[in-house]
Amino acid sequence: MERFYKVYPWSEDPESAKRRIKNGLDLFRKAVEHEWFSHLVKRRKVKVLDLMGGTGIGAIALALALKEMGVESEISIVDLRESALRMAEKYAEEYLGITVETVVAPAEDFAGTLSCPKDIILIYGYSLPHLDPYRFVRASANMAACLDYNGVVMIHEIDRIYNIFYLIGYKDVLVEKASEDNLIVSYHSGYDNRLGMFKRLLVNQDTGERIIGFMRFWDIAGLAGILWSFFEDVDFLPFDRPSVGFLMATRPRKIRPEEYSVMPRIVRNSDGR
Repeated sequence: MERFYKVYPWSEDPESAKRRIKNGLDLFRKAVEHEWFSHLVKRRKVKVLDLMGGTGIGAIALALALKEMGVESEISIVDLRESALRMAEKYAEEYLGITVETVVAPAEDFAGTLSCPKDIILIYGYSLPHLDPYRFVRASANMAACLDYNGVVMIHEIDRIYNIFYLIGYKDVLVEKASEDNLIVSYHSGYDNRLGMFKRLLVNQDTGERIIGFMRFWDIAGLAGILWSFFEDVDFLPFDRPSVGFLMATRPRKIRPEEYSVMPRIVRNSDGR
């Protein structure tokens, strides 16, 4: 994952972080008005887990929104990239004046790596294309195991089936970034029907660096259906467009993550990975 984000054009500099935190704060101010947060915003402190959290932009923006309501946040951030977590620690100190717990772990196997339960589990920034359906099942089981019964899962996502395949159309060749200094292009390089993952060859045309990325083009209903297997209730809070917003889940069914520790044969026989 470190190498992927070295090639992929994802800005993580202080200026882009400032802009993204501001944009996130606007979203979270609206999101915490949902009725499932009514008891949480009455507390003095809540425990927040930012899963696939990267540089912690989502957790920081959420904490700022809660702070405006008089609620302090105790934050844990889980990600596969240690370099991103170091930046998350720096940004948390800068914007919140707090020390955050950071853990290097995958989204589908994190529950045993930090203290639970949490009041809010957040996945922010359209991160789920990295997960195939089986890994999202395992991630959902871990979230259910780590969430307080009256807590809330928040997943910031977009319906890619509608937005990409219908509105835009899938592109065999796509310019990811074009500037005077940098040209990055991705190419369709295959599809694994057992994993439901598209393979994209990402190439930095200036440096020659390249890497194969695996992408799952999720739809909102597909994610919600899986979440419902692990949580008693699921909702969707759209922003700006009907197909973009927060998927939310509450009241975990407490299905043990250990039940999904071994991938099914269809995955084991896949050529993808």
